[in-house]
Amino acid sequence: MKEIHFNPELATVIGLKEAVFMQVLNDIITFESNRIYHSDQRSEWLRITQDEFLEYFPFWSKKTIRTIIKSCTDSNYVLKENRNSDKMDMTLSYRIAPSMIKYLKK
Repeated sequence: MKEIHFNPELATVIGLKEAVFMQVLNDIITFESNRIYHSDQRSEWLRITQDEFLEYFPFWSKKTIRTIIKSCTDSNYVLKENRNSDKMDMTLSYRIAPSMIKYLKK
């Protein structure tokens, strides 16, 4: 398992789990370009299932991951969309809200 780094100041504001989730999401988008589903001039979207998130967070349950995603999206820290051309494909795409990127480690 890869060591996870996160911004402790961000964790005090939005919560530890949310800060860790956002940092890992940012790392996937930054360092695993093969996972990028859609890129436009302003942002890159990561297409990933909740089961695939378990590979990055084996210490959390699927329910915990869903709760963290909901918290991050409800607070507009993370944006999510169904960006699939196939309407039957319900896999979501995620990106870090532009206002939050400055708090994440590169």
